[in-house]
Amino acid sequence: MWTLSHYLDVPELLVFLLLAGVLQSLRRGEDQKSRLWMVAIGLIALEGIARIVYLVPLSNQAHRLSHVVALDAYVIAAFVFLYAAICPVKDLRRPVALLTICALPPLAMLAMYAEWVTSPLAFVSVGVSGFVLSLAAVVTLRYPFIWSAALTLAWAPIILIFGIGELRAGAYTTLAILFAFAGIAFARV
Repeated sequence: MWTLSHYLDVPELLVFLLLAGVLQSLRRGEDQKSRLWMVAIGLIALEGIARIVYLVPLSNQAHRLSHVVALDAYVIAAFVFLYAAICPVKDLRRPVALLTICALPPLAMLAMYAEWVTSPLAFVSVGVSGFVLSLAAVVTLRYPFIWSAALTLAWAPIILIFGIGELRAGAYTTLAILFAFAGIAFARV
C-alpha cells in the first residue's frame, strides 16, 4: 500500500538537488576536482531517487534492484570523492587502477546485501579476497606502507562485522569507512 511516508524523502532530495545546482553555478573554472565532486554528488542524488523507488511497494525484484543501485551509488560516490582527494595531476592511471581494485569488493558486498544474501561466509570470503587484492595492488603499484596499514584498518572491522552475521551493520559500516577515508584524504590535501 502506498502511503505518505513514501513521499517524505522527496523534499530532502529536492533540496539536495537545489544545493547541487547552486554548487555547480558557483564553480570557478573547469578543474578536475570540481568535476569529480559533481559526479559524486550526482551519484548521491541517484541514491536518493533509488531509495524513494525501493520504498514503494513494488515487486521483490524491483525493490532489490533499486536497493542495489542505491547502495552501489554510494560506494562509487565515496570512491569518486576519494579519487578527487588523491588524484595527481600527471599520472592518473596508478590511482585509478588501485581505486578500481579496491572498489570492486565493496560494490559486490553491498550488492549481495541488497539482494538479500544471508550467508556471513559469502561476505567474509569477498571481504578477505578484497583485502588480499587491495594489498597486492598497493605492493604492485608501489604505494607507501601507510596504504597497507590503512587498508588493514578498513577491512578488519568490515570482515569482522560481516563474520559475526551482522549484515546490515556490515553494509553500513563499509559505507561509513569509505566516506571516512575520503574525508581523511581531503583533510590531508
